[in-house]
Amino acid sequence: MNINIGELKVLQYRLAAKVKCSGLIREYKDIILNAIAEVTMPLAVYANKSKDIIKAEFIGKVAGKAGSELKKLGLHPVKIEKILEVIKNQDIL
Repeated sequence: MNINIGELKVLQYRLAAKVKCSGLIREYKDIILNAIAEVTMPLAVYANKSKDIIKAEFIGKVAGKAGSELKKLGLHPVKIEKILEVIKNQDIL
């Protein structure tokens, strides 16, 4: 059984709130919010890591999942990078 770290729900909630308040198009927000909900961070892997590392890896996982979904829509890579900047520039801790 994979148990997620306790901080995962807090990170998901904080990042989702910041994305909802951003100026992105609704379709892009939905893709990012789905990516946030799909992220898992197993306790066995992340139990002894610092908060900074956990935050960075969480942001990276969300950006990776959202980026691949945006790429499937056929968006230009520069536009995808600008959309993902909304995720990467958030201070959620």
